[in-house]
Amino acid sequence: MFRVFTSAILLLLVLGFAVFQAGPAKAQEPPPPPSPSISVSPSQGSPETSVTVSGQNFSPNQSVQITYDGTPVGSPVNTGSGSWSQSFSVPLSPSGTYTIEAGGATTTFTVVPKASLSTNRGSVGTQIRANGSGFGASEAITIRF
Repeated sequence: MFRVFTSAILLLLVLGFAVFQAGPAKAQEPPPPPSPSISVSPSQGSPETSVTVSGQNFSPNQSVQITYDGTPVGSPVNTGSGSWSQSFSVPLSPSGTYTIEAGGATTTFTVVPKASLSTNRGSVGTQIRANGSGFGASEAITIRF
């Protein structure tokens, strides 16, 4: 009986010491807010394509400037919810991938070349104009009929 009593007292002392060592329960810190992010639609196209950049998780009413390859292309109105949307035309650019940035968030847009003909039919001697955009400066272009 004495042994059971002693064991119970020792158990209580050990548990009490463990609680004392742990200290009071700490309040959990709230998780950090989500980072601002942007998306672009469509994500590829030729120069002069109209694209829409959408932002989420920005500070409410934060002023934001959108840049395309470092060139300002828009300043959307940020709503009280921290979301916004802005459209712009892709500037004349050779083919490649370009960075779109807004408020520290980035995404990319890929420029693909585009070619068109003034007409797709005609008789012998008909003049046809070839137009193109998204090609590199001095890039050799071959047109075959």
